[in-house]
Amino acid sequence: RTDPFNLAQKTALDIFIKQLVQDTPPGYLLSVYVLGDDFKANTAPLFELCNPGDGQEQSQLTANLKALKQQYVKHFIEPMLTITQGMMDSQPAKESPILEMLQLVNLNSIQKQQVKGEVVLYVLSDMLQNSKALNMYGKPVSFEAYASSYGASKLFVDFSHVKVQVHLVNSSPRTLNPSLLDFWKAYFEKAGVKDLSFHALAG
Repeated sequence: RTDPFNLAQKTALDIFIKQLVQDTPPGYLLSVYVLGDDFKANTAPLFELCNPGDGQEQSQLTANLKALKQQYVKHFIEPMLTITQGMMDSQPAKESPILEMLQLVNLNSIQKQQVKGEVVLYVLSDMLQNSKALNMYGKPVSFEAYASSYGASKLFVDFSHVKVQVHLVNSSPRTLNPSLLDFWKAYFEKAGVKDLSFHALAG
């Protein structure tokens, strides 16, 4: 939420969220973080719930399927679908601390929850880092140069056993620079990700 979404991007985000909710199996934990310029104010998930299921797998002889369906909609579907509200009205932020936020997500959800099963991290961003640790709005910085810095040593993240999907938001011509993808590919490879893919968000 460091840059406002245009109408097409918000529509694409709505579709992405709805599909993510539908694809989350019963019993799986879904955690959502919102990135702002003050990442310290966003250390806790905006949304973090286990999918209770809609009762389809239950027997109507032993379960109240209507009540399960209502619980599923009210406590899982509806809260998730409110996430995109306010995205278009966001004001441009002074900083975009993506590296810092990735570390906090790893600490406060993946490690804290001690996830034993499959872990998938979805990142929706223009991936243009801007903080004291690294500023991508000036001269292009290679991952090798960043990796040797003091800031990189403080922000190291272990993403082994994590599948990562990056959905790029086209908010600036800099997003289309091949060196940006090269940086993040090297970053996630250094973090030991299990699988990595990049996608373009419409708009």
